[in-house]
Amino acid sequence: MQDQENKLRSKRKRTKVTQFPEIPNKLYFSIGETAKLCAIKPYVIRFWEQVFPMLIPAKLRCGRRYYCKAEILLIRNIRTLLYDQGFTIEGACLQLNKNKGSLLVQDVTENNDCEINSPYRQQLSVFDCGNNNTAKEELLNEVITRISDIISLLEAKPEADTV
Repeated sequence: MQDQENKLRSKRKRTKVTQFPEIPNKLYFSIGETAKLCAIKPYVIRFWEQVFPMLIPAKLRCGRRYYCKAEILLIRNIRTLLYDQGFTIEGACLQLNKNKGSLLVQDVTENNDCEINSPYRQQLSVFDCGNNNTAKEELLNEVITRISDIISLLEAKPEADTV
């Protein structure tokens, strides 16, 4: 187990602990504000959105990204795993899976500070990495089953009333 975890860490030893600024009391933050709060560049956040499926910002029609407090805490957690603790991207994914995101993210979502509580959003932010799409396939199969049930109800002929 320890040997496998060491393989998921990069070769460089890291002991640095980043001090992040306090998150202001706002509902949403732009990608620039989020980058400053997480001490990284905006392009890094955009890349992490592709690699970490649990990181799903709200997007406007024009494509602008907005992040809530829970997502900022998740980004900080990812940054700490990658930069401070020296995990590889795969190792960070596995670590997030083991911790189910982070206790910090759960604290924020329990306080309803973010729309990440919506059932649709929770189902989209499945904590899996790589080619493990079983949870997404299960969700898709459930949707297909429900749609089929609705179609069969609509196609069923109502029985004539006997008077």
